[in-house]
Amino acid sequence: MLRLSLRTGTMLLIAAPFAGAQGPVLVIDADGGPGVDYLDLQPAIDGAAEGSTLLVQEGDYTSFEIDGKSLAIVADVGATVTTGEVIIVNLASQQSVLLRGLRAEVTGIPFRLLTLENNAGSIWIEESRFVPEIVQVPIKSGGDVDVAVWIRNCAAVTLVRTDVSGHEPLPSGAIGTDATEGLVSIDSELALYDCTITGGKGVTSAPPGVLYDGTAGENGARIEGGFLFASGTTITGGAGGDGATDATGACTNGGDGGVGLVTDGNEPEVVLLDTTVAGGSGGLAGDATCGDGMNGAPIVLLAGELATPPGEARGLVAWSPALESQPSLLAYAGEPGDFVVLAAGAAPDFAYWPALAGVRLTAPFAFAAQGTADALGALNVVLPPTGLAALVPSATFYLQPIFLDTAGALWLGAPSSMVVLDDGT
Repeated sequence: MLRLSLRTGTMLLIAAPFAGAQGPVLVIDADGGPGVDYLDLQPAIDGAAEGSTLLVQEGDYTSFEIDGKSLAIVADVGATVTTGEVIIVNLASQQSVLLRGLRAEVTGIPFRLLTLENNAGSIWIEESRFVPEIVQVPIKSGGDVDVAVWIRNCAAVTLVRTDVSGHEPLPSGAIGTDATEGLVSIDSELALYDCTITGGKGVTSAPPGVLYDGTAGENGARIEGGFLFASGTTITGGAGGDGATDATGACTNGGDGGVGLVTDGNEPEVVLLDTTVAGGSGGLAGDATCGDGMNGAPIVLLAGELATPPGEARGLVAWSPALESQPSLLAYAGEPGDFVVLAAGAAPDFAYWPALAGVRLTAPFAFAAQGTADALGALNVVLPPTGLAALVPSATFYLQPIFLDTAGALWLGAPSSMVVLDDGT
């Protein structure tokens, strides 16, 4: 049972018999030590039971794949957890995967950081980064690997406060190198809340070597079929690479900036609430005798429909993971005077609710009034220690705020997950 302390005059948040999704806990620590179950993520995933929580300590871990198994993989509080490529495939409709606090980096071929494919179940990714920290010189294959985040045939994907970027190659004197796209979603249902999505920057010519024009930046996001809802998100095309001059005085042109958002394929539906979309800036010419690249277009609508409803992004951040014997925090961000109600569930969901300008992302529902946002639109609720039932090692909650504004309109805000861990008390 999760019981949250509310401001004076508000009601008990969640009463029995509601409880979060429960499962065993495995501790992963690359350095080993007492209480550690595994040294790396893939062996832990292979050995974990359905519905397990993997608590990951600070460290560098190798690439991993989840194939048809419900899991929650969360970085411990304050831990920097770095992995290689992340792959999630073949979830059944009642299965789900939660990732929170991971940083995926790739230092070689292929260039993907995240692959989500053929998933009927839900995928929820929060406070994570899929941004290559080691800049490299990719050679584009022309195939599906040329993208940082690849999503195809997925029924419910939610990214919250997550950064994505295509690769930015090093300046080079070689021909045949280029940037990669930020995110591609094909025939999938996708929600982006408070995310940044950026295409890779084009290559800058760097003599000595072959002198060539800076190459084009790549798309920030490409949506082919399916559905995209974005709130409080920034989507930007990659900047064009710069031209150069050599010792002879010859110069080359800057590359064009990439497109921010491209829609194509089987009539995608795209809804952007309080979301900024911009093309990448054109690269600079080597000198005034050559030309700068063109700025990329913000949006290229080749198929489907685009809606940009009015309104402001709102949301919630839940402190997680939390120990059952310690207090925690819910931090809401809305507009001044908003009245906040919290919806909580033991499982993620995905249903677009146009009347509430958002995607419902938690089910089944339990509701509770939280209070009124202050003059800055903020509301903080302190959670007292949360006692788990006997023999329950962890519970995962999927939380989403509903804001009632001063004009009487309702808004679904950005969600947040909360993993509560047994500490033996």
